[in-house]
Amino acid sequence: MKKFLLAAASCAALATAAPAAAATVLFNFVGTDPADSFSFSIDDSPVPDATFPGSFEFDSFDITTSTGDDIGTLVFFDLLNGGGLDFLTGIGGGFSFGGPQLYTGGEANPVFQPGTFILSSNGLGVGPGGTPAGTLTISSVATGAVPEPGTWMLMILGFGAMGAAMRRKTAPAKVAVSYS
Repeated sequence: MKKFLLAAASCAALATAAPAAAATVLFNFVGTDPADSFSFSIDDSPVPDATFPGSFEFDSFDITTSTGDDIGTLVFFDLLNGGGLDFLTGIGGGFSFGGPQLYTGGEANPVFQPGTFILSSNGLGVGPGGTPAGTLTISSVATGAVPEPGTWMLMILGFGAMGAAMRRKTAPAKVAVSYS
């Protein structure tokens, strides 16, 4: 009976420990001028480095452009601030595209909207006006489930407890026979 209870408790512990699901949001911009194309990815639950009314930013962000990888500040804007996004490098380079708001939720906890969006060049990153610059495609990619450390601990403890229960020697059962 003890073995059964120990095995049942171990199985229950393993069943209640859920793995953490990781996902990535991919951004791919195809410019009307191929030199303006870029791509990058962000975790599906991003924590911005700075938030402002109507915008948020990621500092030291890595982005792949037509000329290679670049590091700079990535800024997203709400509709009141022109929508779209800016990518600014430390040497004054980068790009600025206006358009729709690319996220929902607040600036402190943005959720990016999958889809295809037309962005316009506007030089300042404010206002949706300007010449069409290209299309931005946002897609979410689920990666494999990543077990949390607590899950591993419960699994190892469960297997250890089951092994200990199986190795434990039990005293032979005493059988009493009586004849009437």
